[in-house]
Amino acid sequence: MTCTIESFEWGENDGTGDIFYTLSLKEYRYVNATQSSVIQDNAGGESASAAVQGNQETARTEPKVNTQEYIVKKGDTLTSIAKRLTGSSNWKAIYSANRSVIGGNPNRIKTGQKLIIPGG
Repeated sequence: MTCTIESFEWGENDGTGDIFYTLSLKEYRYVNATQSSVIQDNAGGESASAAVQGNQETARTEPKVNTQEYIVKKGDTLTSIAKRLTGSSNWKAIYSANRSVIGGNPNRIKTGQKLIIPGG
């Protein structure tokens, strides 16, 4: 039986030197899927599909990355822009897409700069 240890507690209950323990296990079950499909619908109305057969995954089409423009406002940071427009705090994608506009320091964005937001 394949399993994982969920909890393990041990200690000495009396003065005899005997060790007592409690062990909780969780059975691991393997899933055998012969075929499954993933269909992803993005905001542009285009869809991407991937089929999985056995252990091989084949992509049918590559999804297009949606982008949008954003004008930097006073007090903005790349992290706050990323959270607001993409739902993630990962600012690095925005920085790499706009490095020529921002420059070498991602902490120095300026009010009025026009940024391209990938995945926005």
